[in-house]
Amino acid sequence: MPPFVPERLRALAYEPFIHTIRTSFDHAGGHQTQSHHGFVSTVVDSIGSVCSTGRYVYYSVDDLLAIVALESQHAGGIVIGEGLDTVEADVRTHLSNHHVLSYKVIWFEEQPLASYPKLSVVCTTTHDLSTVAGVWTGGDARLLSERGVSPDLARLDHMKQRLRQIRGLRIRWIMIR
Repeated sequence: MPPFVPERLRALAYEPFIHTIRTSFDHAGGHQTQSHHGFVSTVVDSIGSVCSTGRYVYYSVDDLLAIVALESQHAGGIVIGEGLDTVEADVRTHLSNHHVLSYKVIWFEEQPLASYPKLSVVCTTTHDLSTVAGVWTGGDARLLSERGVSPDLARLDHMKQRLRQIRGLRIRWIMIR
């Protein structure tokens, strides 16, 4: 989601934000945001600056969540907050109270599924991680080695062990629509 200037966003009756959310629902049936950065704040940098020189810009989280709730109802879509444990507990609670689904990567979750929040999306991997097939077969480690990159074999082994633990796991699928 692009960063917005909070005062300008309010002056425009949140129209740019609404357009962004509607577009997300139109093309994907849902909206995923970094929980903290998408609804509460974001870091904005000047063009050409390094990330450490940026500053936080804070939004009216209640206004944004009300808009997202309305748009998700209108579109029949879901909203996922991708916090991945980088979100403060009070923000996570606030998002949960607004029915924003939490996001869990099962490789990193040690607690039993029963302890996950009821409104959760659980996945095996993300675009930032190795593929399940690559971990299981060792293909990702081989590919990294062929490219001159030393794979983190301990991490890949941990992921493979986790896959063994969850193999055959029965997961209750709930259709949201």
